[in-house]
Amino acid sequence: MPLPRPAAYLLLVSALGCAAPSLPGWLGGAGGKPVLGPVEIFHIEDVELDFAGRIDTGAEASAIHATDLELDTPVEIEAAAGRIVAFTLENETGQRRRLSRVVADAVQVRTARGTETRLRVPLHVSHRGIRKSILVSLRDREAMTYKLLIGRDWLGDDFLIDVSREAPSH
Repeated sequence: MPLPRPAAYLLLVSALGCAAPSLPGWLGGAGGKPVLGPVEIFHIEDVELDFAGRIDTGAEASAIHATDLELDTPVEIEAAAGRIVAFTLENETGQRRRLSRVVADAVQVRTARGTETRLRVPLHVSHRGIRKSILVSLRDREAMTYKLLIGRDWLGDDFLIDVSREAPSH
């Protein structure tokens, strides 16, 4: 079985008789990019809640567990852009916060069951001092293990993903 890259690199460095570099905790990927595991703890600054976020490089956009969505005026969901939506966010530990945001847009999303329309709102999502403002899809993720899905909109080209890393404890 091949060694994970960091272990293979350190083994090579040791075999060559070189000193292994001292890398701070989560740095050390190619080009000095931070390395993320398949699950990381993210902070939603807008509500001061932490979520265990599942990294999904196949997802273009991020999604969060949101319930009790209420638009300020009754309109079809496709026409909700610019309206105010109130909703409740709940993380995997059961902590809940209610907030309101202006709907940026309503997007069609492909799921395992077909397509559905979701509202997207701007949220400030941070991890280890890296803060990004992104449009997050609001979706009932009650049945999902992870209440936050982090897609390429937050990841950009800024990180390397190491799927062998263990999930952090909350």
